[in-house]
Amino acid sequence: MKKAVAFAAGAAMFLSAVPAFASDDIDVEVKNKDTTVINTVGTSANTGSNIADGGSASTLVEKSGNVKGSGNDDNSTSAGGNTSLGGFGGVITTGNAKAKSKVSNNVNSTDIKVKTECGCDDDVDVHVKNKRTDVTNDVGTLADTGFNDANGGSADATVTKSGSVKGTDNDANTTSAGDNLSIGGDGGEVTTGNAKAKSKVSNTVNSTVIRVRRI
Repeated sequence: MKKAVAFAAGAAMFLSAVPAFASDDIDVEVKNKDTTVINTVGTSANTGSNIADGGSASTLVEKSGNVKGSGNDDNSTSAGGNTSLGGFGGVITTGNAKAKSKVSNNVNSTDIKVKTECGCDDDVDVHVKNKRTDVTNDVGTLADTGFNDANGGSADATVTKSGSVKGTDNDANTTSAGDNLSIGGDGGEVTTGNAKAKSKVSNTVNSTVIRVRRI
């Protein structure tokens, strides 16, 4: 399991104004300008792309000679009997694939607390300006147990330029020029676990909290 966490915090500001007398003015000004946050996260968990193919088999009989049965009764002759067997496929067992991505951005957060003893004739001015704030999140999360291969093996039997098989001169002769056999292996077995992917993106942009209290 792989886990990717991207955290980008912009200008976080906490201002506390001291108690003021009744004749004082309180001015608080906050400016955030040209803030850019870019998060690029790629998370991948992979138990796939496994191979358990069966083996291939090939039988080749080339330029074989002659097989003859003659001179006596009940001869049995054969020019075949060539056999090849492909291996069986294997066994693939994978575990679980789990991928998780989390992106959290807190950009230009402003928390202002003003405590004053001034009366209603006094001024408390708070100015907050946030301008051109760009947040880009590019998150790719992948969990994969697929693309497994357990095919059976191939088989190929070839007989070229073979000679003749003859049974002559007597009764009840049995002749055969065949029985060349090629068998490909059986496919294997694939058992995969669970695939789970999770992405979470959280953005808090230009959050402003202002408290003005009289003490």
